[in-house]
Amino acid sequence: MSALGPAGASESGDYWRRHAADAVHWNAWNERTLALARESDRPLFVSVGFLACHWCLVMERETFQDARVARLLNERFVPVLVDREERPDLDRRFMTAAAAAGWETGWPLNLWLTPGLDPFHSETYLPPESRDGRPGLRPLLEDVDRLWRERRADVLADAAGLKEALAVRDRELRLEKEHDPEVSTRAARALAASYDGAGFGPPPRVPRPALHDFFLYRRFRTGDRAALELSVRALRRMAEGAIFDAVDGGFHRYASDPEWRRPHYEKLLADNAALARAYLRAYAASGDPELAQVARATLDWMLAELALPGGGLAAGLAADSPPAPGAAPEEGAYYREGARGGRPRPPRDGQAVTASNGTALSALALGASLLKEPRWGNAAAGLGRFFETLLSTGAGRLTHRAPGGGPEAFPADYAAAIEGFLDLFEWDFETSRLDRAGAWGVRLEELVFRADGRCDSDEPAPCEEAAALSAFSRLHAATGDRRWKRAAAALLRKHAAVLRETPLSSPSL
Repeated sequence: MSALGPAGASESGDYWRRHAADAVHWNAWNERTLALARESDRPLFVSVGFLACHWCLVMERETFQDARVARLLNERFVPVLVDREERPDLDRRFMTAAAAAGWETGWPLNLWLTPGLDPFHSETYLPPESRDGRPGLRPLLEDVDRLWRERRADVLADAAGLKEALAVRDRELRLEKEHDPEVSTRAARALAASYDGAGFGPPPRVPRPALHDFFLYRRFRTGDRAALELSVRALRRMAEGAIFDAVDGGFHRYASDPEWRRPHYEKLLADNAALARAYLRAYAASGDPELAQVARATLDWMLAELALPGGGLAAGLAADSPPAPGAAPEEGAYYREGARGGRPRPPRDGQAVTASNGTALSALALGASLLKEPRWGNAAAGLGRFFETLLSTGAGRLTHRAPGGGPEAFPADYAAAIEGFLDLFEWDFETSRLDRAGAWGVRLEELVFRADGRCDSDEPAPCEEAAALSAFSRLHAATGDRRWKRAAAALLRKHAAVLRETPLSSPSL
């Protein structure tokens, strides 16, 4: 019997199905849930995760199926489950708030919100009881409940203070000014200085394909040969680490050590599509055959493991094979055994997300062109048909995911679809690809300038404003329509303050 709450009973994605047997009565983020929080005067407990996330799986099995934890959540809070693959807008919103408050970030991200939807506390993985220096969710829930009942004014004041701090920073970073072209040179120098021979910045090491796109831009725009050499060295070093799966191909999500030797084993389409494209672009610029081989193995893994009926690609694979009854999941056990030890493959998140499929379309079309692989071109054409049939809702609109529809596509979805179709056009020269991309560009322009978004970081994917900027720039290059050049220039002005203040956070901009 499903334990979903009344505002979550209609949810049907793979992540929701995984949580349907929890003792917690989960609700979806919708107006019915928000009204329930206001009317019952209970804080919301929001857990953001995704199917392929190892610690999300651990917390689901040991914490959300604990009867004492569930009783507290169900009776004293409004528990809300968010699939970050389905609601990247909420994921970004809550991650931004947690980072601004100085709270730990990562997945699962567990937040407490007032009934007015202002965050006042956040944690990542939480066992049911405190252990090994980590707080337990049960005692933490009791503490938060006591604070809410006995010191509510303090809780509301803290939440209001964080809200105001975010608003002040937003106002400062939204001041439109002319873009300073020298910011690119300063960012390149700072990035080069942060490279330690294996990666950029301290661990955990998260692959950042946008860094390499930036270095290649520097090479072609300014003739900066050192930028290309640094990118090639860093890409080779990353592929030599255990984060790259030398058996099946493809990249794991990130590594906890500086040498890329201790991976966290989730394998996501979004990461692999962007990395395959980065390796292909670096190969095109350098001629390094090792980069081509990594791209080849990554594209082949995507098609072998993530292909869906109809031509789309699934969101990713979990870190773990299903454990035996009563056993705890062992992170990466399947991948740590060279011949995979006869274990079943890790579960797959079967939803096709528009943004990651758009990036995959770009990578497949580019790979077909550069490495002379018609089968990738055929896969790209099939993925194009998937967009036109199962992701398109007509009149220049896209849905965020398939199957099951979901919300309208977000700006990052439209931007990735545009770039995917432009790369597909460069493979097969069918002019209908340009028409599709232009129609989606119109909708992207409406969405990205209507929103109050800010480009905080490329961790690991480019923020949606940077993705839109790239899409507008490429639309202008492909069509000559100055509308897209004006849109790109307006986005640069909108984010001039971000570029000046924190250029390393968003090399894609």
